[in-house]
Amino acid sequence: MKKYVLKITDKVYNVDVDVNEDVADVSVNGNKYNVLIESVVDDNNTPIIKKATAEQPKSEPVVETKSSSGAKEMITSPLPGNVLKIEVEPNAQVKRGDILIIIEAMKMENNILAPHDGIVEKVFVKAGDVVMLGDELISMGK
Repeated sequence: MKKYVLKITDKVYNVDVDVNEDVADVSVNGNKYNVLIESVVDDNNTPIIKKATAEQPKSEPVVETKSSSGAKEMITSPLPGNVLKIEVEPNAQVKRGDILIIIEAMKMENNILAPHDGIVEKVFVKAGDVVMLGDELISMGK
């Protein structure tokens, strides 16, 4: 197993890669993926990964929230991708289902929706940022 620390747009990712024949087990910040290796270039036996087998969302992504006291919730990215547009600003009133952020993944636009009525406390990303699964996007109060 090889371990890497990658820095992408000021964000640090811990990556572990374990290659077994034509499949690589990849862990990014604790999130695990099985990746199919389409071909290998014999450059010090380093695999070139061509195609991922990660599951794609079937419809609007389900926004994962984290709350300790119920007063604040952290909206995190449900998938890796590029932030296309931020639809809200800090102190904005939002209703359940309002679009907060649009993330592009695999040439598809994915709307990140408000899980409940509330107030946007802080936006942690900006348009053009690259996000990974579980990255913090928005802090929201009720």
